Amino acid sequence: MKKTKNKNSGDVMKEKLYKLTNFLQIIITKNMSFFIALGIFRILNLKWEKSFEIVELLVKYIIPITIAYTTGNLIEKKYGSITSVLASVIYLVSFQNNNILTIILLSTFSSLMIKKIKSRLILKYFPSLEMLGVNIFIPIIAIISGVSMSIINKNIGEEFGKIINLILEMGENAWFIFFITPIIEVSKVFFLNNIVNRGVLFFLGYEEMLQKGSSLFFLLETNPGPGLGILLSYYCFEKNKKQMLNTVTLEFFGGIHEFYFSYVIKNLKLLFPLVIGGIVGNLFFYIFGVALYGLPSPGSIILISLFSNSKFIFLILGIFLSIVVTFFGAYLILKNENTDFKENIKKINKIYLKKDIKKIGIVCISGAGTSTIGRNFLANELEKNGYGDIRIENYSSEEVENDVDIIITHKNLKNSVEKIYKDKDIIVLENYLDKEFYKEFIKNYLRENKNQKRQDIIIEVNQKDISLSKEDEEKLLIINEKIGIVEKENDKILIKHYPYGVNIQENELFMVVYLPKNFKESSEIAEKINSLTNKEIENLEIIDDEKEIVELLELEKILEVKKEC
Repeated sequence: MKKTKNKNSGDVMKEKLYKLTNFLQIIITKNMSFFIALGIFRILNLKWEKSFEIVELLVKYIIPITIAYTTGNLIEKKYGSITSVLASVIYLVSFQNNNILTIILLSTFSSLMIKKIKSRLILKYFPSLEMLGVNIFIPIIAIISGVSMSIINKNIGEEFGKIINLILEMGENAWFIFFITPIIEVSKVFFLNNIVNRGVLFFLGYEEMLQKGSSLFFLLETNPGPGLGILLSYYCFEKNKKQMLNTVTLEFFGGIHEFYFSYVIKNLKLLFPLVIGGIVGNLFFYIFGVALYGLPSPGSIILISLFSNSKFIFLILGIFLSIVVTFFGAYLILKNENTDFKENIKKINKIYLKKDIKKIGIVCISGAGTSTIGRNFLANELEKNGYGDIRIENYSSEEVENDVDIIITHKNLKNSVEKIYKDKDIIVLENYLDKEFYKEFIKNYLRENKNQKRQDIIIEVNQKDISLSKEDEEKLLIINEKIGIVEKENDKILIKHYPYGVNIQENELFMVVYLPKNFKESSEIAEKINSLTNKEIENLEIIDDEKEIVELLELEKILEVKKEC
């Protein structure tokens, strides 16, 4: 009987929550230009009467429809967006409610329906009639979804609206600031800032903006004061003043708050001044009625100032208070700890050496901001070192393209990125602005990869069928009655894993390893296989990841492909 790995229910729930919130924040991020434009036209409305008509059109139709298009496209790229837009148009015409969460729910349902019908009905039974079948089902699904959502919203929409209004009323009480600010600041440090801001606060702020014209929710996470206070405190001790000054400038004027997260993670005591500074600033905004016309993205002081209501002076004072309180608290902590602030060169861990590296992806949560800067830094270094032909792109954690050879991401995102992209080489960094990291990456990864010829490794897990030629079967050496080794005249190491077992020569094999002849490490790999214990061999039944096989056979050690710079 095959053994299975059971995930902890808490881990499953955490994973589902992460996927949901990440899904929401990707939708908002892709349409952020519309929301920024909405804020700008609200400001212009004070002096240009046509702005009111533009705002009304954006709120009623354009933003809901673009949200529907984006949602559908994320679920089913070819037909999901069309189905979602049609369903949303039907809903908006029949039921004048432009709540974004409702549009996302409707779009998700309609695009999932066309996806299931296409894969399970049309392509399965009528593959030659795909275009005809899909074009018939799209309007049918759109009508059913749009009308159904109108009926549902008519019956429960009022109750849903009461819940939203209740949360908005909570936001009008001072105690809410004391409750929500610590959650926001702690979440930001652990790279959940976009999820908190665009997955939760944005929706509340958007609803309040529709009702009142502006909202404090837009400012709670984007306030640059606490983060700037942390960076300024480090600036006092940092030897590389120029690099730190660049970081401070980009955080405050560029609005990329992720820069200070790694500093706080290294010293969690800094959470206390960070939270206190956030509370002081947000409470000041609340008392003096500071709010924004739209969500500033990125959270630059320039956009925040542009979107502020008539309380501009109090906005600046609130941010200044956040900076001062956080700075002095962090300064005292750092001074008392007498920390060595010398910048360490990051370690580059190589997993597999590939002969041709054509594309590298820089990954952060939203695919903007820090990953964009990292992409530019690495592109410049590649050009200087003669690797200008390598393409560099930045992505969100869910959207890395298949042709990317190497992924570079922050260490706090490593686990989630590895789960999604199991077949990619993943390298972690601590600071996207660390130019030394990119220099070391080129020196100790790309350069050695270019100069060193090493056999490729292909690992295929969870195989069911085996194709073993008669010639290979004659050469097959069976070890411990569970593993087969075949020596061949090739330049690749091929490992095929069979968790259910396959019958060969009256033995139930769980793994077949093809090793190149005249490759000096082949004998070491064979010796390692021969030395596996019965328990390790039994584990072949539950392995479901290439890296587990790498660890089991100690391939990184034998092939010397995992080194530290």
